[in-house]
Formats: sequence, structure tokens, C-alpha cells
Amino acid sequence: MDAPGVAQSVFITILEMPHVRTSLFSALSPRSLLLLSRSSRRVREYALEYMKTAFDINATLGRYLPNPIEFRGLQARTGTLVSGSTALQFFDRSYNDPLALDLYVFPLYRREVGAWLLSKGFSFRASHEQDPCFAITALSRQRSVRFDSSPGVLTIYTFHRYHNGASVDVHIIVAIRTPIETILSFHSTCMMNIISYDKAYCLFPLATLEKHISLLCSSSAHPVKSWVGARPPDMPPTFTLLPKPDWGPSSSSRSHQLYPHTPRWLGDSYSWTLPLGLLGVSPPPPPQHVLPSTQSRSCRCIKLFNEEEVSVLNLAFVVGDEDTANHLARTLQCKQWQEEYEVTICDLEDWS
Repeated sequence: MDAPGVAQSVFITILEMPHVRTSLFSALSPRSLLLLSRSSRRVREYALEYMKTAFDINATLGRYLPNPIEFRGLQARTGTLVSGSTALQFFDRSYNDPLALDLYVFPLYRREVGAWLLSKGFSFRASHEQDPCFAITALSRQRSVRFDSSPGVLTIYTFHRYHNGASVDVHIIVAIRTPIETILSFHSTCMMNIISYDKAYCLFPLATLEKHISLLCSSSAHPVKSWVGARPPDMPPTFTLLPKPDWGPSSSSRSHQLYPHTPRWLGDSYSWTLPLGLLGVSPPPPPQHVLPSTQSRSCRCIKLFNEEEVSVLNLAFVVGDEDTANHLARTLQCKQWQEEYEVTICDLEDWS
């Protein structure tokens, strides 16, 4: 047997020891782990077995919630997204003590999500501006957070309980329009990770998971204050804050690899999309209107997207292409006018 064959045989023998295999795979970055899995069929089997445990969303949510599967059914029903430090730790496998679980919720479903938390033993912790009764507080449409510190956020509700012997906080972050709009308005790219009921998305995997670099940016819809010279409080200490990428003609391709200077959308080839197991998770109800993708364009560190809100739909939607957004808005508005006209005609016929 030649030297490469002997080395591979020895490596496979080492991987057959579960504790050694877990320690080795845990030290690798996700990209390195995926590259290693391509070396042989046996290594791929071991890597997939490890990833099922390392990226177990039910175990991650179980650090905060008593019934993760039921919660994911709630996600499917309400469009609730998990983001913030929990999503970053899920992808980075850097599990520290539970801090807080951030849930990004449509305004229409905030009462349902809050009621679910209360039914699971959480208690509502009202701020000085909120009524101690969550049912009363949830009726308010008044914005209770600062625009510059929380772009796209209508209000935040905090719930608390002791779970598995630890103090756990869950934040319901109610979006003004859509949860994805709020997440795309984050201060920097390391926090742009999204967990839905069926998939997890890391929008900048090379920069976030390989290099631990976070690009400072602002949304075209919600320009925020600059963090240059400071550091966002929720950014992990192991990350380096990058004020701007070097996209000049003399620059190397490093910035282009970390932050592609091209139109982006959720689940594109530059993202890392991780399917999540759906065993026991109740599927969402059939949608009335479906857009093919939620898309944002990136140019000079400014995210471009359009929010549309039409009363004929229950929820607002986000579209990256302005022409598509305008066409949808006009079409839905015409449908709304047609329905209102038909109702008026019926009323006149009844009156006469």
C-alpha cells in the first residue's frame, strides 16, 4: 500500500473512535468539515452523523423552551423567525450560557406567540412603558423603541422563566412590517443569520464562520448610526468589526469572497442553507400568496429592499426588485378596489 493509502487508513482508524472523532470535528470550521467529508465515503458518513448532533435545532431551542417541536409548529403557523445571538451560536457551535432567545414576529401574531410563552410557564416582564398585563400591552400599536437603535422594530416584549435550573429570557421583537426586514437592518453582517421552522440561513458564511469578521452596514430603509470607534454590545468578542470592504481596483479578491458585490437573496449560492429535520413539526397552512424569494441587493454596504403593505393581504411582504414590488402593489391595489366596488354594488342593490 502506498503512503497516501496508509495515511488514509490510519485516519479512518482514528475516526472510528467516537470521542476522538467528535473532538476533531468540533475543532473544524463548518467549511473545513464539509471539505473533509468529500475525502471518502466513510469520512462523509462520520461527518453527516456528527452534523446531525452538532446542528440539532431542537437541542438548541431546548436550552430556552420546554417544547421545541411545538414551538417550531408555532413558527410555521405564524412566520416567526429566530435570529440574534442564538442563531449565530447555532451556526458557530459556540454554545455559551443561555442569554436570551430573540423571536422576530409579525405584528398580527404577537399576541399568539406571547400567549404560547405564557402557557409554557413564562412570565411577562413589562417595561416602565408597558402595562403589566400582556393581553392589554399587546393591544397597543404605539412604537416603544428608539428608531436609531432598533430600526424596523415596533416594540419588544420580554418573557422570563427558570428552565433546566437556569434563568432564561425570551424577547418577542415585533416588526413594524416584516421580521426579515428587521433582520436585514442589523448593524453588521455577523448577526444576519435566520432560523425558520424548516431551514437555517447564514447569509455571510465565509466571513462569519471562517474569518469571524463582521461588516458594518446599514439598511437603505433604516440608516443607523455608525459604530465606527465603538462596538455593538451584542457582537461576540471573537469577531473583528470591519468598517468597510476594500473593493478598489487594487484590492485582492478577499473582500469579494467575504462580501460578494452582487445582488443577494435568501438561500442563494453565497449563503449556507441548512435544512432542519421536520419530524413531529406541524406544517404551515397553505399560503394564499407566495413570492418566489425574499431578496435584498447589496451595493456599497447599503442593503436595498422594498416593503409593501396592502390591506388585501394579511401580512406585509419584502421584495428586492423595485419594479416587481411596484407591479405587485398595483395589482393588489386593483384587486382591492374591485372587491370594494363589488361590495358597494351589493349594498346599493340591497338598499334599493
